[in-house]
Amino acid sequence: MKQKGSALIIILILILLTVIGFFVYRDYLGPKGTILGPFVPSPTATADPTADWKTYTSTIRGIGFSFKYPQNLYYTEDPNFGPAFFDIADKDKDPRTVVSKFEVTINDLGEDFDKLYSLADNTVISVDKPMIGYKETKLKNTTLGNQKAVRYEVSFTNNNATYYIMHVLTKMNNRFIEIHTSNDGTPKDEYDDFKATFDQILSTFKFTETTPAGSAVPGTDCLYQGKTYQNGVSVPSVDKCNTCSCENGQVACTTMACL
Repeated sequence: MKQKGSALIIILILILLTVIGFFVYRDYLGPKGTILGPFVPSPTATADPTADWKTYTSTIRGIGFSFKYPQNLYYTEDPNFGPAFFDIADKDKDPRTVVSKFEVTINDLGEDFDKLYSLADNTVISVDKPMIGYKETKLKNTTLGNQKAVRYEVSFTNNNATYYIMHVLTKMNNRFIEIHTSNDGTPKDEYDDFKATFDQILSTFKFTETTPAGSAVPGTDCLYQGKTYQNGVSVPSVDKCNTCSCENGQVACTTMACL
């Protein structure tokens, strides 16, 4: 009986050693005895969601920039201020009834950028101005095309519904560059749905060239009453009441009634 018991114990030990040897070989030894260490799965490549997007490139008011945008959008362009992008499903509709998805604007006037940038995250900038339910909140500091930028949100109430506008603002060469969702505001559900796409658009934004405000830009200076004015500078008005400026080769003036 003792011999049979000893033989059974030896067999169990051999089986246990075989199982241990198998796992050691599988996890730590290659076919040639090279120590591999624990199995680590290979990383899976992440597809670029913007790979099949279109690219927009332009120079407005001496600021050159480019970015990618989804295939299902189209744009119209104001050469003095920037492009607005719309859902392609709305292309044949009355333009007066269509709301943009997002816009890029370049202006000589804008928010006090340095003050905004210095504020803490999630600071409410203004409330109930200029309309009931209006609130402007600085969300955080960020970047736009490798330039420091501020991300802030506007919300307002209209017909018992709340609408939102997302802004990302930067300042370069005394000009304000801003990319924002529709100025008409977007309902909360649509606004939330578009945020991821908006962030992907921002991630592709690049500045390509810059010309300081007031500098000569080839083909955009204005000849007015025998004098040449550089693009973006003020031009004296004839009536001394309205204000004028040189905008890409054309003198543009306000049309206020003069008393």
